[in-house]
Amino acid sequence: MSKIDDAGRIGIYILTYPGDFHLSTVLVRSIRRFNPDIPIMIIPGEGFDREHHPFDVPIMPEPSGLFWPKVGYQDRKIWAFQGPFETFLYLDADTICTKSLEPLFERIALQKGNFLYVQPWLDDQEWQSVVRDTSHPKHEQFVEHAFSTIGQGPLADFDPDHDFLSNSKFNSGVFASRRLAIQERDFESLNGTER
Repeated sequence: MSKIDDAGRIGIYILTYPGDFHLSTVLVRSIRRFNPDIPIMIIPGEGFDREHHPFDVPIMPEPSGLFWPKVGYQDRKIWAFQGPFETFLYLDADTICTKSLEPLFERIALQKGNFLYVQPWLDDQEWQSVVRDTSHPKHEQFVEHAFSTIGQGPLADFDPDHDFLSNSKFNSGVFASRRLAIQERDFESLNGTER
């Protein structure tokens, strides 16, 4: 990993619960298969028993602060913003790694200052009109986006009838950022507004 800091300043977080340990362990193995040197840390979900779990990677300690410890369920993924990795990739437990993440890590390593990589949101109606019209100027771009986002290979082998272009895909379970790019008070404010 030429452009990745050897001091472990970049790493991967995975949020997991006792009910999805089977998925998380497969994800950890798949990451290690293609990226054996990248540090991985588990974010413990609700009901996680720190004494009894199947992971051989570190478990994030309970965060300090006024808001972080109150965060529960799927919102715990935002603990990544206060964790030990200066730069990170967050993956939901139901993700699987099918190839090297090196190109993504290299792109992340080049970022200066705070950043947040997320999948762009595409309106379903716009998506349908573009992918169904092969003469549309953005047709090829949208098709390429679909196949690069979810990967056609293993899923197509598993379910040959799956329509990869049926609708716009959005995944809130994959994002990359810098530690403290979004502060605890920002999440607390957003949480209060949502409630």
